[in-house]
Amino acid sequence: MKVNKSSLIIARVGTTIAREAVAPDHPQLFHAPQRPAVNYRSVLLGLVGVIFISALTPYNDDVVNNSELIGNCLPAGLLLFLMVLTILVNAPLWRWAPRHALDTRELGVVTAMVLCGCALPGAGLMRYLPGHLVAYFYHARTKLEYHRLLSQLSLPDWMFPTFASKDLSTRGGDVIVQGFYHRIPTDSDSFLAHFRAVPWEAWLTPTVTWGILVGAVLGGILCLSLIFRYQWAENERLPFPLVSIYASLIESPQPGRSFNQLFRDRGFWIAFGAVFIIHAFGGLHEYNALVPEIPTRYNLHRLMSNAPWSYTDGTFQSQTILFTIVGIMFFVQSRIAFSLWFFFLAVQVERMVLGTRGLELSVGAQTDQTFGAMIPFAPPLCGWPAITWPWWDGA
Repeated sequence: MKVNKSSLIIARVGTTIAREAVAPDHPQLFHAPQRPAVNYRSVLLGLVGVIFISALTPYNDDVVNNSELIGNCLPAGLLLFLMVLTILVNAPLWRWAPRHALDTRELGVVTAMVLCGCALPGAGLMRYLPGHLVAYFYHARTKLEYHRLLSQLSLPDWMFPTFASKDLSTRGGDVIVQGFYHRIPTDSDSFLAHFRAVPWEAWLTPTVTWGILVGAVLGGILCLSLIFRYQWAENERLPFPLVSIYASLIESPQPGRSFNQLFRDRGFWIAFGAVFIIHAFGGLHEYNALVPEIPTRYNLHRLMSNAPWSYTDGTFQSQTILFTIVGIMFFVQSRIAFSLWFFFLAVQVERMVLGTRGLELSVGAQTDQTFGAMIPFAPPLCGWPAITWPWWDGA
């Protein structure tokens, strides 16, 4: 294919004009220096996000009893942090100081750090660990079986807070145990007074010992992720729909723009506004019954009170529309989404058939079915051909 010399000249002139027009406002184009993804800015912002999540989650979940801040694989706290960082901080930088704006790789480091931090302050660790370290001593005061269990196990003291006594019978009345279950008396009701009342020194030993174990477990998970990454991402080319959501949030905008494609999409803001209004009315209804609530839940218990419908699961008869799940399904392959829907209905049919015969789907049977559903995942991990159905080919 021959290329006209005049076309090359025009292309070169056009490139020069574009370089002069865009390069001052968008330094990443035309041989602009690339910053490393892991730098002081990305690490510092990641630490700020981790501190934000770790400090706000206990207050939000346990004190205010609000919606969980990090209760799923799309933590609301992380999404809020990313949107504030992208819209209020990074967008003005892209507009007026693009050389200082955070690119996609830097925001990826921030997202990974905060996402890992979300595993600790909530149900992943801190919601249950501190309570289990004092609960057995608390109940051992009134329940003999707890006292016998602690005596037989002879657990080392470095697993628990530092108690004033070595006697298992008196530890239940220790100020550490009683203060955990009941509010510690203070001179005032200020935050600083309650903070000082906490016996931090007593919790220093379990913090270090359990921290070593948790660090080793999380390190092992990261290593396993690195081992499986090549098989899942390169060989099987799994779509990872949740990663697509985060990637769309932290994507860098086009040259000369402040926002990326997601935040410039009108449909995104229409959907965001609709969901926000629905949840806003629901939240205001909790505080003032005069504010109407937009229903997002259906309840068919009365319609399904007779056999065989009464044998179906409660989650089939009553459910809440979760907009997060609706959004995630757009990123999931159609055959996977169909399988999730179809087999849930198939289980309900199984429950009705068993119920009409005086039987029930026991927990053990459900466990066996779950294990059977995991069998097709084993061959690819072992390097064997995956188990597929012929009628799925070309779907």
